[in-house]
Amino acid sequence: MVNWWGIPVAPNTPTSDISDLYFSKDTGTLYVLYDGANRLIEMDLSGNVIQDYSNVPVADQEGVVIVTHHPSLSADIYLASDSGKLIGWYSGFAVRYYDADKDGVDHFVDCNDADPSISQEQTFYQDLDGDGLGSSVSALFCQNTPPTGYVDNSDDLDDSTPYKPEVTGDLNLLHDGNFEEGGMSSWKEYGTPLIAEKFLETEKSTGNSQVVHLVTKAGAGIQQLHIPVTAGHTYELSYEVRVVQGALYTRLGAGDSNHDFENVQQVAKLSSTYRVQSRRFVAPTTNDFRLVMATRGEADVYIDNVSIIEVDPNNLLLDADFEAESPWTWKKYALDQREKVTDDIIFGNKSMHLSTPLATATGVQQTGLSVSKGKKYRLRVFYKVNSGRLNIRLGDRNSNSDFLSGDPIFFDLIQDSFKFNTRGEWKLYTRDFVPKEDSNDFRLVLNLKNGEAWLDDVSIVELH
Repeated sequence: MVNWWGIPVAPNTPTSDISDLYFSKDTGTLYVLYDGANRLIEMDLSGNVIQDYSNVPVADQEGVVIVTHHPSLSADIYLASDSGKLIGWYSGFAVRYYDADKDGVDHFVDCNDADPSISQEQTFYQDLDGDGLGSSVSALFCQNTPPTGYVDNSDDLDDSTPYKPEVTGDLNLLHDGNFEEGGMSSWKEYGTPLIAEKFLETEKSTGNSQVVHLVTKAGAGIQQLHIPVTAGHTYELSYEVRVVQGALYTRLGAGDSNHDFENVQQVAKLSSTYRVQSRRFVAPTTNDFRLVMATRGEADVYIDNVSIIEVDPNNLLLDADFEAESPWTWKKYALDQREKVTDDIIFGNKSMHLSTPLATATGVQQTGLSVSKGKKYRLRVFYKVNSGRLNIRLGDRNSNSDFLSGDPIFFDLIQDSFKFNTRGEWKLYTRDFVPKEDSNDFRLVLNLKNGEAWLDDVSIVELH
């Protein structure tokens, strides 16, 4: 390559006797006209020769102009003659139009000629209630994925109310996970426990009445086999446990009760109250998935509300749809007036019910969430408020103030985070946010004052 004052051009391109330079934005081509040589060279923006015409008509050419007629691939060319004092006009001059992203669609037609993945506007449908189903109201966007508030379907018959799918049966893959059935036929013994029986628990102030009492002299416990997981899907194990003596070891096996398929074992140690344990995992390929809950010596343990439920792998929250048997994966906030109910839901079989007649708040929260500085996330909460005020808050290592407190946009933000009487209807709250710092203790707090509210299908996912 050689250079004309910094412009790279192909070797052997003449550098003298140039009478005119004409650049066409339509074609992205530089036309170089030579006088004495009767020559016209076409170059692209990198200096490569596209076409080299000799014996150009009209003597003593001093000027050239190309007039295109998109989408026609034939243009008009005008050549000015110095000696002849005339302008020659010729039609049928072959051209090709500029295509910056090289996707085969020229810039006249391409809705975004800087992005080879998109060239034609896409139709997306408005989704006012945020249930993933669009209305008949559509709009065109030059992007491959729907923008916020739109989806790629028009399947919603009523876009003012979120779609409520029909759910049949329990979402818990375990049989008798809450231990309310008679007998222990759904649970097999692991080893030989001294006691593995259901017990009417009086220590629990809320939740189901029966728990399993496990007493062992050596390593023993209870297990379920052939749990119907699907390979590659994401699940969440949760349970409540109170350990009076020894410890409880919980593992998940693939055709094996003695080894965990991920070499992970959860250990529950001495505790005077019931504690929630949870674990998220991706199921392996097996037709005999197993849950084993056992001791390693002398132990006295109480177990309740065991569940394995399929979950959204991208959701940062545990028990986000409130379907787990235990109500306590969500920690209490202020007064403990929380319970899972089945009589008022929007998805699945259960929702979280909050109720307090006092000015003091009650609520639920999740702490210890991991988020990254500069990444964008979306919070979604389905809620229904009969009375009082529901407050939806995101905190960083603090449950009592929002992580954007003090920011200029916080005033408008906090007004939208207060939710009042929804007149018997479920509503959807959505908030996109970008953490200011990396955090391993980001928090979601949902608290209520002076009233009654329900929560369901809560999510925090990273936006890509």
